[in-house]
Amino acid sequence: MSALLYAAKLYDYGIDALILQDLGLANLIKKFISEFEMHLSIQGTVYNLQGVKVAKNLGFSRVVLARELFFKRNRINYKRKNCGN
Repeated sequence: MSALLYAAKLYDYGIDALILQDLGLANLIKKFISEFEMHLSIQGTVYNLQGVKVAKNLGFSRVVLARELFFKRNRINYKRKNCGN
């Protein structure tokens, strides 16, 4: 069964949204099942506002930012709390 047909079945079952990383599949879902809400997963590797805007234009309503951002931010916060040590 193709991924698009599977997504259509999930939509028919009343699933609220799909979490996707595949932009090609997202494009097909947007084209053929436009009412189906899509969330871009962490594997979508969005690092900045520009990436979020691109995801929105592709039809995603929610974006999970790349985990590397959280590691970098936490490292900076750790250094601040420990006076740079």
